[in-house]
Amino acid sequence: MKKAIFSSLLLLLLAASSKAQVVKGNYMLGGQLDVISIGGTLTSLDISGAYFFTDHFAAGVSGFGTLNGPYFLGLQGRYLWPVLDKTYIFGQVGAFAEVSGAGGFRFTAYPGVMHFLNERVALEGRFGGLNGGGIGLSLLF
Repeated sequence: MKKAIFSSLLLLLLAASSKAQVVKGNYMLGGQLDVISIGGTLTSLDISGAYFFTDHFAAGVSGFGTLNGPYFLGLQGRYLWPVLDKTYIFGQVGAFAEVSGAGGFRFTAYPGVMHFLNERVALEGRFGGLNGGGIGLSLLF
């Protein structure tokens, strides 16, 4: 199942034909595989979509969860700073509500690095923060 989800996401990212930059008016779709360190180690899948309201600032929705739950949906914001020609560092924050189980809230904040493999596909890495770290792919269009 995980391989099918990852393969589908990768094909979607590679099939896109539009050019993208981290600028106002563009969209970003992404997915990350995270290792969460609060209360032990577990792996979750994070799927998100965002809109660039200004150059370098995007906000949108995100959902994440593990195979056994719980599942969360929420809002997040990301600001990107260019450091090299194709590389950005970013800070991201989010607020999420549990949509399965007993309910509850989770707040996230972490730094990361985003490196563009081409004009529209980027590889990401998240570091530490309040909810662990992970790797992922993003598509900008």
